[in-house]
Amino acid sequence: MKKAIATLIVSCAALGLWLGGSSYAAHSDRQCNGCHVPHWAVAESDTDYGVPLWSPAHTKDGLKYAYTMYTSKGMTTLEVVQAPQPDGPSKLCLGCHDGSYPYLAGKVQTFGWYPAVFQGEDLARSHPVSFVYDSALAERSGGRLHNPATTNAGLGDTRSISQALLDSKEKMQCTSCHDVHTSGIGEAMLRYDWNSTGMDEYGNSVPKTDNIMCRVCHNK
Repeated sequence: MKKAIATLIVSCAALGLWLGGSSYAAHSDRQCNGCHVPHWAVAESDTDYGVPLWSPAHTKDGLKYAYTMYTSKGMTTLEVVQAPQPDGPSKLCLGCHDGSYPYLAGKVQTFGWYPAVFQGEDLARSHPVSFVYDSALAERSGGRLHNPATTNAGLGDTRSISQALLDSKEKMQCTSCHDVHTSGIGEAMLRYDWNSTGMDEYGNSVPKTDNIMCRVCHNK
């Protein structure tokens, strides 16, 4: 019994270290165990997931849809390397947000906790995910994209876009804009302030900030 308790403590401590000192408040009322489990988790060596103590309930059944991914003439011209289906952290997010997880059935939609404007398998009308954003792409863009290896991510520290926003394969994912561990700004848990109305919650006039997040990567 003591050995089992010690193992659990070590596992939880390891998870805490991996989170890098971020908040344990999650983006749902299930908190940590909404995504992680202390026992019988997906192996961290699993290349599809690779997250410590990840719950197999969300993803081992596969994604509910064959998603229509975003594409454009610009992406074709720039020879953007994109996965045919969401992978990495985006696949983890869609483990719940495809609406297939029984505990959350009817609540979690593709773009939000409750039904949103865009639902189902259509990712073609949202910012692309699961594509490689590296220095080579920035160079091919002719200056329209910042070099992710040398451009600061604007999160109040010295990390570059590559270090702070991209996954281990230099891909932009859902987690590039949303942060479920540090209780990001607003219900969407954004990494950056996003005010497109010019008003605060009390109706007072405030500066619009909806372009800040876009300009981290886009040179506008």
